[in-house]
Amino acid sequence: MATHEPVAAHHAANAEGISQRTRLYDGRKATHRLHVLIVGCGMGGLAAAHCLGQAGHKVTLFESAAAIGEVGAGIQVTPNVSRLLRRWGVGDNLEAVAVRPEAIVLRRYETGERVAYTRWSDMEDQYGSPYYHIHRADLHKLLFDLAAPFMTLRLKSTVVSVDPEAPSVTLASGEVVHGDLIVGADGVKSMIQRVVLGHTNPAEPTGDAVYRAIIPTEYLLNDPELKPAAYHGL
Repeated sequence: MATHEPVAAHHAANAEGISQRTRLYDGRKATHRLHVLIVGCGMGGLAAAHCLGQAGHKVTLFESAAAIGEVGAGIQVTPNVSRLLRRWGVGDNLEAVAVRPEAIVLRRYETGERVAYTRWSDMEDQYGSPYYHIHRADLHKLLFDLAAPFMTLRLKSTVVSVDPEAPSVTLASGEVVHGDLIVGADGVKSMIQRVVLGHTNPAEPTGDAVYRAIIPTEYLLNDPELKPAAYHGL
């Protein structure tokens, strides 16, 4: 179940120094170095900062929060994403903190009858890279470690407006920061999106609700019926 406080990553979610030993784009750098302003220190913002930094660009990343950390619970890492993370040098680190689920099983809640089954353990054979489940905080930490050497991070820096023509961003403090390019990675309630579209694009409620929770592995191991799930990642 999602929380509103940053979650600490697992100690094994450590990729410090890896991006400095990994060369993307065959070591090529951009012929014209840009100053890129990225709004949002989530998964997308950090991935963009890492790739832009590897290409030789100067990156300044603005985050409204006072501390770095991810909120929420589990997240799925599909083969398209794990393939990139392997290319970026953190494949072993990802394997250390993630789980490869064997399958998804859907059951009728009244009786427990199995109504659907999809195998997931053959993802690497089919698509050339694994499918994982991982805690959001662990994935965020791996991406942060990759991006950190290439960016200037500014915390407690809420962007209240942008000028695409300058280009520049204005912070809540009144400070105006100029750059060559602005990347909006500020989430589902994106202010940058409103600037690009020219209007608000709100989410439409469907009436559906999904609840997620994290169960510590030791609890599963102590329950005879749930113990197999701890070993097989179901």
